[in-house]
Amino acid sequence: MRSYKIEREPRPRSPTSGWPGSVFCAFSFLIYLLLFALASASCVEPPKAEPKTITVMVVVLDLSPSTVVDLRCDELSARVRQMLGAPGVKRLDVMAVGTGEGPTGMEPIVLVRWSRWDPKGKLYEQPGQADAARDAWAESVRATCHESLRATRSSPIFAAVKRGAESIRAHCKEIEGRRERCDRQFLFIHSDLRENVEPPIAERLLSETRGKPVTDAKPIPRIDVGGVELAICGVSNTRLSVGEKYISPSALSSAWSEVLGPNTPSFDSSC
Repeated sequence: MRSYKIEREPRPRSPTSGWPGSVFCAFSFLIYLLLFALASASCVEPPKAEPKTITVMVVVLDLSPSTVVDLRCDELSARVRQMLGAPGVKRLDVMAVGTGEGPTGMEPIVLVRWSRWDPKGKLYEQPGQADAARDAWAESVRATCHESLRATRSSPIFAAVKRGAESIRAHCKEIEGRRERCDRQFLFIHSDLRENVEPPIAERLLSETRGKPVTDAKPIPRIDVGGVELAICGVSNTRLSVGEKYISPSALSSAWSEVLGPNTPSFDSSC
């Protein structure tokens, strides 16, 4: 019997077999890795920029006749210069309020509205340029203060200090709303602290000076200064007019420590 050999047609080579196919697979794998990396990168959030840190300060200026009113704006300028040179202060927001009188309903008057020192990087490229800019800005604050400065006939110091503390809290809330950070908060009180408008404080000052406590005295009102760094000066800078009653330093310390809380700092005699 004759046998027949059936020959099969050779199968076509796969495009991925052999050396050219290996190169094709490697190239495809690299493309896959690249696409995967791009997809992963699009899911990663970029690092968030650090918020601006702002140092906030309010200066309360006693404009009553028992104090040296003409020098108050100079004292304000000196405070501003001091803060601008303090370590860690990059940006500074400043406000100044003065004690009010009858026409204002004893409400404080705003001597300097919120003003910001926010220098740019180029300011520090040349020696002395930053110092000159600081001095110029502090001088502008002093000039603005002088435009509204006027002596008052009363000493509603409590109302002015309360306004200062409230202004700090409200301003820091606005700062946080702009995605900035209220770094440090300062309240400077330039006054002899001889309150004569808020009855409980005025009565306490007189009674303790005389050594005769009032049995039915009303409680002294308090001011929330939590988180605020306090400084008080000018207690001895007093010019008593004819008939004005003397107030002892111990009475001032006792009454205002109750108003401002247990962390009330010691008083500097002059500003």
